[in-house]
Amino acid sequence: MPVNVQHQFSRQRHLLYQAWDVLREDGCLLPTRDRFNPMRLAEILPNVTLMQRHARGEYRYCVLGTKVNERMGFNPVGVNVIDLIAPTIRDFAVAWFEAVLDQPCGIITETSAEFEKDQRRGLTSFNLPLLGRGGEGRYFLYVHDGDHADAEEDMGAFISVGARYYRIRPVDIGAGVPGLPRTP
Repeated sequence: MPVNVQHQFSRQRHLLYQAWDVLREDGCLLPTRDRFNPMRLAEILPNVTLMQRHARGEYRYCVLGTKVNERMGFNPVGVNVIDLIAPTIRDFAVAWFEAVLDQPCGIITETSAEFEKDQRRGLTSFNLPLLGRGGEGRYFLYVHDGDHADAEEDMGAFISVGARYYRIRPVDIGAGVPGLPRTP
């Protein structure tokens, strides 16, 4: 397996990868959503999200962990994640979302996160692709950590990510990694 989870992953990312990896069967590169049981992620579930690709540039939140929802200050289920990314880097983000599915790979995203009362936060997310039930459709399974993952203070409503910085670190899950730029 190309991934060295002991070396480059936080505990949350390691647990997500392990839960995702055991879903792969018969040498398949990607697991299907119908094999995914969120309770296997009980320890990190509050920081997990699931998004569905509807079309290029349209990636909607399906499920959010309670801590993610609390940090955002609203329930974004059904919201297109691209609308929450700084406009200047949306094309870059779309290219990477598509690449994660076209040449299946994971990505670690390090980005600025801006809130109503605190615009200097950082967020690190680990994203792994999933096929839909029966192999139809495409999903992204995320775990989020970073300098505000467990913050209790009131940061106000979530505004956007990526205005100050947005970096991608691809993770080879068996198909190599795309040759895209790592920063916008």
